[in-house]
Amino acid sequence: MGTYGKPDILIPYPGPCTLDSGCQDIFVYLRPESNGVLVESTLLKVIKNDPHYNTGIKLIYLANIHGTFIVTNRIVEEHYLLKEKFARKGKSLFTPFMQEQFVRFFNRSFEEAPIVGSYEALNILGFSEDQLFRYIVEEQDMLVINGQNIKKINELFVVNYDIPALLHKNYKQADIAVMIFRSNLEYNDFHILVEKMTGALIQSRVLARNAPFSRVFHYSKGPFEQVLDAIGYLYHPDGSHISLKEINYCSYLMQRGIDINQIFSAIRHPIMLFKTDDNKILEDNLICYTYNDSFEEAYKKYNAGIACAVL
Repeated sequence: MGTYGKPDILIPYPGPCTLDSGCQDIFVYLRPESNGVLVESTLLKVIKNDPHYNTGIKLIYLANIHGTFIVTNRIVEEHYLLKEKFARKGKSLFTPFMQEQFVRFFNRSFEEAPIVGSYEALNILGFSEDQLFRYIVEEQDMLVINGQNIKKINELFVVNYDIPALLHKNYKQADIAVMIFRSNLEYNDFHILVEKMTGALIQSRVLARNAPFSRVFHYSKGPFEQVLDAIGYLYHPDGSHISLKEINYCSYLMQRGIDINQIFSAIRHPIMLFKTDDNKILEDNLICYTYNDSFEEAYKKYNAGIACAVL
């Protein structure tokens, strides 16, 4: 049970890697509703028992973030800032590119389609936050554009259906365990590790068979998501935030001349226009666009950004 105190930092963060080491800091944090101790030990056991991962991955940060600290510091709200904005404003925030993708996927007129944010959908459908979150639809009724999801429920198109439930959980009554794995492996290797972790959780009956691992834990899927996760969950033992300058990927970018304020702005306003290698213009969410990338690959994509598409 959480207290009003500071986070319990069991393994303090050691600071960024050396410039040329090529390591990435991948955050793994456990959902509040999961059995924290059992899940944590299960995940760590998978790494310990596999020589490939035991030598390529090191646990460098372990913290228990208390529920009241999470609520007081609005950690969850800050993490989902952009998704919450879309959940409230719905179709009015859609860029021309997003409108085009909607029409192509659902074969419906954007202007005429009843596209609403998830908060408005709660009133229209008469659902609770949890009912909206758990409502299952077929694959053809779910679209993700620029990191925002659109779920078709009956004839209604709901933007970011998951946000009301995520922001209305009783976090005061639950702690979040946070780990950072410093890895020299490629992301494909880490995805395989996650599959093994998921299998171990099913075997331990923590996770239902065929249920996604995301019901139990989250992990950073790219360098810019590592920064986003660090902003929310990386702390000194006194409860103060670790400086952005000390975050591994921020340090990497700063050594290449990127200002820390530019990095923070990119995290806060990630839907951007990028110039591709063949001189075309691509719109995407920087955080999603750099999933599975090395630090260098993500840096090159960031440098190809030419404008923010949504402020």
